[in-house]
Amino acid sequence: TTLVTTTTTLTIPITHFSEEYKSTNESWVDTSTDLEFCFDSDYSGEQIVGLLFSSIDIPNSAIINSAKIQFIAKGNVSLDFVALNIFVEANVSPFDFDFRKFNISRRTRIPEYVIWTPPTWNSDLESGINQETPNLASIIQRIISNENWNNNNNNS
Repeated sequence: TTLVTTTTTLTIPITHFSEEYKSTNESWVDTSTDLEFCFDSDYSGEQIVGLLFSSIDIPNSAIINSAKIQFIAKGNVSLDFVALNIFVEANVSPFDFDFRKFNISRRTRIPEYVIWTPPTWNSDLESGINQETPNLASIIQRIISNENWNNNNNNS
């Protein structure tokens, strides 16, 4: 018996993103042209960012070895320590974001998540190791391995 394995590298662009700002009893969604990961001076309260990746060409039998998101800095960002929790939606083919209240925060997530503590981003348009998430393979694998996952599904 011969075991044949192949490794494929995919670059999957973010097709839609949205930010949800939460205060005590309100929630609203902003569809600006950039993401604020933890705080936006125009708003107050907890902020949640949603990213949608569409038509992911991965069969549910695939083994995910590495999965990372690469961001590009906009402006000089100098933050104190920040820890970002990265979740994956439990739905094997999530819908696009819309303007309904709590549209991101009320989505069901898998219980596991990855913590990202990015260092300070020092220059505009910086896009390197500092703007790259840790390996997200474990949480992506949970969705891809789901028996209801189909090739070319979305993921958020």
